[in-house]
Order: sequence, then C-alpha cells, then structure tokens
Amino acid sequence: MAKLEIDTAAVTQTAASVAAAASSTSSTGVSVAPAAADPVSTAVAQTLQARCSAITGFSTYAEAITGARGAMLTSSAATHDEQEQSNAASLRGSGGGEAGPISAPSVPNLPVPMIPTVSAPQLGPPPTNGKDIATLLHGGPGPAGLHSAADQMRSHASALQDAARQLQSGSAAVHTDWQSDAGDKAAQRIQELSQWYERHGEAATTAASALESHADSYSRARANTPTPEQFTDTENRLKQAAAANANPANLGRYAPVVAALQTELGGLHAKATAQYADYARSAGSPSLVGPPLEPPPRPGSPFAGQDGHGNVDPAAWKKGDKRHYPIVRGPNGLGPSQPADGPGWVEIGPRSGNFVRPDELPNLTIKNPGDLGPPPFSDANGNRHGWMELVPGSGAWVPDDEFPNAQIKPPGALGPFGHEEYLPGSGIWLPREDLIPDPRDPSPPGYGQTMPASFTQPAGFATSAGDGWGDETEAEMEVPFGWVQDWTGKWSPPIHDPGGAMGGGGGGRAPI
Repeated sequence: MAKLEIDTAAVTQTAASVAAAASSTSSTGVSVAPAAADPVSTAVAQTLQARCSAITGFSTYAEAITGARGAMLTSSAATHDEQEQSNAASLRGSGGGEAGPISAPSVPNLPVPMIPTVSAPQLGPPPTNGKDIATLLHGGPGPAGLHSAADQMRSHASALQDAARQLQSGSAAVHTDWQSDAGDKAAQRIQELSQWYERHGEAATTAASALESHADSYSRARANTPTPEQFTDTENRLKQAAAANANPANLGRYAPVVAALQTELGGLHAKATAQYADYARSAGSPSLVGPPLEPPPRPGSPFAGQDGHGNVDPAAWKKGDKRHYPIVRGPNGLGPSQPADGPGWVEIGPRSGNFVRPDELPNLTIKNPGDLGPPPFSDANGNRHGWMELVPGSGAWVPDDEFPNAQIKPPGALGPFGHEEYLPGSGIWLPREDLIPDPRDPSPPGYGQTMPASFTQPAGFATSAGDGWGDETEAEMEVPFGWVQDWTGKWSPPIHDPGGAMGGGGGGRAPI
C-alpha cells in the first residue's frame, strides 16, 4: 500500500478551526452619525459610513469564504478516507488493483455582495451667516457617535487580526499534516486568506483613525465658534443701544455704543465663518476616503488565480496589457459600486467624478492635491525614474514609465488620430486599441472618436485648498480652432478634404 500523505483526522480538526476562524468577525454594521446637521458634518459622515460599510461588507463576505475553505478541507480529508478504503477493498478483492484518483473538492458558489463606493465628501451649500453656523455646530449631537463608530472599527480590526493568526496556524498545520502538492496548495490558499485578514484589519484600524480625526476637526471647529447665545446677547444689546440712540432726547449720545456693538457682532460672524472654512477644508483630506479596499481571495474567482481555487496571482494585470476606460461621471459624480470579487475603483482627484481601476495602475500613489510627488526611484535594472501626476492638481501620481505606449501632450492639447485621452485633462493619449470599455460603463465619453482634452469634461476638483465654498468648477469648454460639432454632439477635428479645403466633419475626412 502506498505511503499515506495525509493525516485525515488532523486535517479534519484543522478544517473545523479554519471554518470557525472568522466567526468573531461578523458585524451587524457600524453606524456613523454626523456630529451636526451642517453640510460638512453630514457629507463627511456619509463618506465614513460608506467606508465602514464597505469594510464590514468585505468582512462578511470573507467569513463565508473562510467557512467554504474549511468545508473544502473537510471534503478533501473525507475523500482521502474514502480513497483509502476503496484501495484497501480493491487489494483484498483482486490482489493489487487500485481505485482511480480522487477528485478535487467542489468549489462553492458564493453570492457576491455589492460593496458601496467610497467617494470624497460632496459638500452642500454652506450656512449663510455666522449665527447659522453656530446654531448648526452647537446644536448637533456632537462627536460621541463618531468615537463610538471608531471604537467599533478598532474592535472589528482586532477580530480580523485574531482570524488572521488562527488561519496562519491552520495553514502551518495543513502543511505538516498533508504533505503533497494538493496539501501545499491548500496550505497556500489558507495562508493567502490569513494575509488578507491581516491587511483588512489594518484597513479597519485606518478607518477608525479617520473617524477620530474627523471628530477632532469637528470638536475644534465647535470649540472655536461663538455660541448662538453670544450672537443673541450681542444682537439684543445692539437693538437696545440703537433704540436708545434713536430717542431724540438722547441726542445721539449712544452712537459710539452702537458702533462698538456692530463691530462686536461683525467679529462674531467673521470668527464663525473662518472656523467653518477651516472645518470645510478638513473635508478634503484624502485620509477620509482612504486607500482602495482589497476584496478577499475567494474560491473560483477570476482574480484568484488560474486554478480557480483562490491562488492570488502576483499581477493579474501587467504593464503592456490593455486598460479599461476610466469611468467618468463628471464633477461630484458618484462612481460605480465596488465589486467584492475583483478590482474596485479609486477616484482621481477629490470630487472629480473620474474613477480608474487601481489594479491597472499598480504603482498609483495618492497625495494631497498640490503636494509634491514621490521622490525618484531606481528600478530593478538600476534605471532612474521620476513620477507624473495623472491630472494636474489631482494628487494622483504614477511612475513616468507607467504608459509606455502613450503620447504625452500638454493638458488641453489635441491628441493624435487613433488615440484616446486616458483621463479628462490628463494629456495622456493612449492608442485606441490599448483601451477597452468596462462592462459597467460600455459607452465611455469619447469612445470611438478623437477629442482634445479641452472639451472633454473638466477635472472637477480645486487645485488649491480654497475655503471649501468657492471652488466651483468652470463648465465652459474651450474649442480649438477648426473643430466642428455635428447634430449628434460628436466633435470632428479640422482636416484637408480632397479639394484642399480646411474643414471638419464633412466629406473627404479619412476614417479614424
């Protein structure tokens, strides 16, 4: 009889431990309550709520995956036992025959949840005066709800890290108790899941820090903003002084008092407005959105290795492969729902409405708009490289060799025929055959035509910090000389027709 390669009893015991590893990571959801009813507090709370919901949504999905991995281990051990019994029966009956090879465990069909997109806060119109600001900031429930959500996220992060350690132990046990190629693969799958739990726990911790940071920003704004009672008291004293000064018997003697109280009231409004401007600026911090979340490696996922059993390829996308068109929603537009079983989306520039797949920009680095890019670096061959900003002012940087087939033009310049601009206003023109529509956006803007960046949709984000109120994007489009637009809205560049006339869109135009 062949030497046993698996201790089925030990593997079955490990399978139970693996299946239960994520039992404490279940979450009924984290509720993020805005600290006040003002536009900044409500918008930031919506962003943080989406972020927490995305994290707990991935955790719930990962719990199902972890249970499925445990079930697959149990199935493998049981199948090996059946194989051994079949082999033994065959040997007793015929003196040396052997049953056929065992089959791999079936891959469970897990439903894929929809994960909310985490977009930058979209601020509504600000309060019209300082007293309204004071009423909103001082009249809200305060930061207690934010701190409570942060505590829940830290507790969740701890549970995720515990799951990672338990799965790490399970992977080591499988490697010891199931010594074969199949056992090595099973141990590797569990190890990958363990590593994902560790990274996901870090994402939960980072989200907790973002909640606490916003709570601090709110508390600072409220503490430095005059109270509604201060406004009311000053207004009442001003009314009394004005009434006394209007009395002819007083001969205007209260005019200095009126002037002083007017100055005092104006100062209260100015202080409240300035504090709220600082608070609004804090809503532009990239830390509120955080880095893109990573879906868990699942059995049978096209992003989980070529064998379909969760093996995460080092790079499913590699430089030189086709890229998907970005999804362009326009300024303040919402991106697509984040898929749970594959690459998600990251917004290029706060509130730009332009979303790309981060797996196709593996070295993407997000910084604050206006900050300097990352320092130069050397590749594996010792070649020095710098960085380029995807769209000026976006804070999204990639290595300067990220687009080897691109033609780089100044933003707003006309690109070459047969090319598409990767992002509005980027000046990065890629050969059309290098771009493919995404299934969630089958007809991207400009698909099938060459357009200059100056009349694609504007980038939609401020290139300066601003005060949070006056950074509206200009909607006008600068149309280069000679370009014409037909009744469908399609633009055509100037061309020479066979007769030598300059024009656009009419007869004699070579197909693009």
